[in-house]
Amino acid sequence: MAWPMLDWVLENYYPHDGPGEMERSVRVFHARESDLVRLMDELSVIHTRAKIFSLPHMAENYSIELGFRGEQAAVDAAFTDLVTALTSRALAFDFLNEKNSANALSQAAV
Repeated sequence: MAWPMLDWVLENYYPHDGPGEMERSVRVFHARESDLVRLMDELSVIHTRAKIFSLPHMAENYSIELGFRGEQAAVDAAFTDLVTALTSRALAFDFLNEKNSANALSQAAV
């Protein structure tokens, strides 16, 4: 919940001229964060320009949101490898909406 507020503060008080950050993620079903640590480590070593993130959802049917944040080219490459790895492991997942930091900031300011 703090990300949109922090992004708004950074953008409004410390704007930067570089390319904006974007985010792409999937929701992986029936997987715990501990099940995916090795995969996350491998992808973060390969894709150093994209920041990996995970957000576990502890409910009756547990899942984890897993994705990358950063510049578009870096995120696209990392995300492609993530989807390939999840598919090869036969893990069930759904694509979540792409988020552009500029759009998230606009929504947070409203």
